Amino acid sequence: MPSPFKSLSELLEKVEATKKRLEIIDLTAGYIRTLGREEIEPAINMMVGRAFPKYSQKSLDVNWSTLTRVFNV
Repeated sequence: MPSPFKSLSELLEKVEATKKRLEIIDLTAGYIRTLGREEIEPAINMMVGRAFPKYSQKSLDVNWSTLTRVFNV
């Protein structure tokens, strides 16, 4: 069984590869059904690009210059 993060990344690759809305919904729902109750919120936060829960005041404070350096290494 793949790690939870690997499973999430595999799901997101499948979602990115399709333009069919119902297929995206089916893939996402199937993935969420495999998660434990405590894993659902963090997984959804990652799916929508949110690093921290909604109630958190934390911020990553990462700018495009930093990201560019990371991905160009």
